Amino acid sequence: MATLIIGVPWNHMDKNGKPSGHDGQPNSWQNYYDEGKARGYELFPNQVSALLKESSKVVILRNDKDHLKRAEAHLVDLKPTETLTKRAKRYDIYFDQQKKQTYSYPSCERLAWNSVRVIY
Repeated sequence: MATLIIGVPWNHMDKNGKPSGHDGQPNSWQNYYDEGKARGYELFPNQVSALLKESSKVVILRNDKDHLKRAEAHLVDLKPTETLTKRAKRYDIYFDQQKKQTYSYPSCERLAWNSVRVIY
């Protein structure tokens, strides 16, 4: 079973340069948790195929110094939204059965530069 770990930054800015990751805003950790949808994460074809091949888990992290949160969920679907390069695309991530967890961030879950880690 593959695991998709995504980071939800508190200081995320929208295309107009306004914050959109604070509580109550569209790209906030709480909004992703409540909706069961995370928007616009960059994934590569090998990651997508591994995640969709079998039942996968999603870990939703907020790693800001004063706002440490973690939840785990079941991956439902990945929908492409934008092509970035010949290899990478942005995906909306759909999940259900969300459960808040005690915050932890082990070294095997360290996020890559694009706020994503896939553990195979």
